[in-house]
Amino acid sequence: MESSFVPQAPVASTTTNNNTNVPGVTTPGIIQTQDTTNLPVPPPVEATAEEQRQYKIQLLLHINSVLLLRVIHMSNAATTNGNNNPKYPEQLQAFISHYLKRVHANLQCISQINQGVTKTRPLIFDAPPTTGPPQAQQQDILLKLYLLMNRVFEIW
Repeated sequence: MESSFVPQAPVASTTTNNNTNVPGVTTPGIIQTQDTTNLPVPPPVEATAEEQRQYKIQLLLHINSVLLLRVIHMSNAATTNGNNNPKYPEQLQAFISHYLKRVHANLQCISQINQGVTKTRPLIFDAPPTTGPPQAQQQDILLKLYLLMNRVFEIW
């Protein structure tokens, strides 16, 4: 009997993190999410070209970290369900493949940014499909990150 797998999305909180797991160390300008990842705070619209470049790279790397965390979570959930076989159900394989394609597209964009191509954009610009109740979908951190990415690459 094949089990169907539905990935769970981490939810963002709006609090700022003043302690990044190191006692006595504060990092202003970082937003903590429930999946223990940090969102970079955007520089002002009048940011220099170098600040814009750095922010785009940070944003893409952050999206990649969330995508990779979900791939790991999906893989672990499949093996936790008693399926120690490296062959995953087709639905899970499709999710993992889809997420890894997004990571690859973002890395290509980062590479182009570092090579000095200023008007480059990621190849996959839409957020991944979400599952679950509508309330959880509205709080999905990836949806918010992709919206931010769209706006950042549109403005800059």
